[in-house]
Amino acid sequence: MYQKLVKYTKKYNMLQTAGSQKIPSLIDNARTALSSIRGQLISVLEKYSQLKPTHTKYGTGVRTTYPASSSRDILKTGQEPVPYEPVYYVADVVISSIWAAGKSPAQSWADPENPAEIAAQIAAGRKRVTPYGTSVANQPFEIINGFPVNPLGKTGFTGRGELGLWGANPAADPIIFRTINNIFCVLLIQRADGAKEWAFPGGMVDPTDSTISAAAVRELREETGFSVTDLVNYSLGMVYSGYVDDARNTDNAWMETNAFAWYLPAEVPSNKIKLFADGDETLAVKWVPVTPELLEDGKLFASHGAILRDAIRKLI
Repeated sequence: MYQKLVKYTKKYNMLQTAGSQKIPSLIDNARTALSSIRGQLISVLEKYSQLKPTHTKYGTGVRTTYPASSSRDILKTGQEPVPYEPVYYVADVVISSIWAAGKSPAQSWADPENPAEIAAQIAAGRKRVTPYGTSVANQPFEIINGFPVNPLGKTGFTGRGELGLWGANPAADPIIFRTINNIFCVLLIQRADGAKEWAFPGGMVDPTDSTISAAAVRELREETGFSVTDLVNYSLGMVYSGYVDDARNTDNAWMETNAFAWYLPAEVPSNKIKLFADGDETLAVKWVPVTPELLEDGKLFASHGAILRDAIRKLI
């Protein structure tokens, strides 16, 4: 599995470096659509450096509310808690989803409570998304006393919180651009959890996904009903790979993502694009105009605003 992910990532990196016959044309079309607000977008991009790993959310849960943590509260002020007294937390949904032989993949996506038991699970037939100790984004991290250490430091919580895997939890984010009535738009969903924020229609990579890009397309279909089948013809490649400033992150478990972008030109028939919100994970789905305001921090879920800036930066 992991070898396939690495191979696919390398393929996309080569595609971005060498280019292809389609990508320059797609980018030219996208630049034309963005030309009327290019200057405004650049002024926002200049406010922010290219996306670097950040760590600011400090444990506001998505499915549940994380317990109180005085160290977390001090970290949120920008200070260093002394002594540092993190709270161990693992959500019930994670405990109930620990892998066991005979359980379906949908019911067994979590590591055991003791990471030392992961190898035994693998030997018993478990298909883990990545080997324990491996970062999907190739970002190094330590393992101390058998437990992974968040590369961005303290969060006020140990354990896994609401995340299933010890260490890096890989996600895939599809970013779909389209021009509608000469307005450059991006496809967003309104999440049904947490603060009901707007986000890319992405999600966790499953052990059954053949590649991270396949996970992105699967999540796109599941969360939006998006029905364009030949996305490869409109691919702009991978626009980000790395740490995600996710509210669920702990000292021992954190989110990483690979974000892929596509641009659908006007000749893609509108009847191929059918959107629906499932009401379970997504409350709404819609094409949202890309404006300077949308690129500002705080407008989108987790690091999605910064990832969107990186995608726009590469286009213009």
